[in-house]
Amino acid sequence: MCFASSVRLRVPRVRASQSLLSIDEKSPCHSFARKKANGRRKVATSPDFNTCPLQLPTMRQRMDLSKGFQIEEPNVFVPWDTTEAQFQQTFERLHLRHMKHSYYTTRCTSLAGLSLHLMFVFYPMGLGELRFGGNSCPDLDTSYDVFQRHLEETFGPPTLTTPGSEGYLDHTWVFHGAEVRHYVSEHFGPAEYVIIQKTAERKQ
Repeated sequence: MCFASSVRLRVPRVRASQSLLSIDEKSPCHSFARKKANGRRKVATSPDFNTCPLQLPTMRQRMDLSKGFQIEEPNVFVPWDTTEAQFQQTFERLHLRHMKHSYYTTRCTSLAGLSLHLMFVFYPMGLGELRFGGNSCPDLDTSYDVFQRHLEETFGPPTLTTPGSEGYLDHTWVFHGAEVRHYVSEHFGPAEYVIIQKTAERKQ
């Protein structure tokens, strides 16, 4: 599980050769479990949707990040302007774990039906960053494919895709008030990062 911050605090994820969790055949990881890395990685364009439906009929509309982030299970919307004090008092349903000052984590379902760990990072003016990890996949290849698949289902195609580190592509989604990034970087081995960061609103 990896999270990053605006100061790029990074936690190394499990290497591809390590497996801490077994794969349930019903999990999002199942359809990618036997993929092998051969040269430069390419995001799967035609995943098998039969083994892992990405969304419920009520989730057809793309998520709007301008005001905050919607968690699917439990059904909780977290506005960007939520202060750390308000967050502690209001969001007990998330069963939060206080990691350190301004950092909180929870286990939830988001990004079109993906079970994961979600970290909330607070800036002085309120919630500033969300970091995603812990999707129960056994290796980096599988996790990268699963996260990319669910990110595109949630937000649509990336705004920008460039060659990245370790043979993986670097994807960025740019929205009014927020930016999403999915990439891999070297940190004592390849580490995956999925980050949503609040950005300054552009003047019209």
